[in-house]
Amino acid sequence: WFHQPWRVLTDILELQKISPWELDLAELVNGFIGRLLTAEYIDFRICGRALLSAAILLRLKTEYLLEFGREEEEIIRVIEEDIFLPPIRPPFRRNIRPTSSAEFLEAL
Repeated sequence: WFHQPWRVLTDILELQKISPWELDLAELVNGFIGRLLTAEYIDFRICGRALLSAAILLRLKTEYLLEFGREEEEIIRVIEEDIFLPPIRPPFRRNIRPTSSAEFLEAL
């Protein structure tokens, strides 16, 4: 259990040395479970550490992705606040005299 690649899951100090993005967590956990199924003796303390480490890695990745989404939303909100365009109002014309249908046709 204390050899690579499972050392990351069983040794907390090893976990702190690496970036969560360097690991394929699903592959690592599936390999760990496969090794558990073939072992004749299972130490539940090691399994607990592996579960905790996998949960920490998953949480780190999730928090990063959520923070990235918040930063993007914040940037969009700031841009929208900075660029305020007042509504464009069409010019208002007041016709004093009535227009005949002949004048309409001539204008077209």
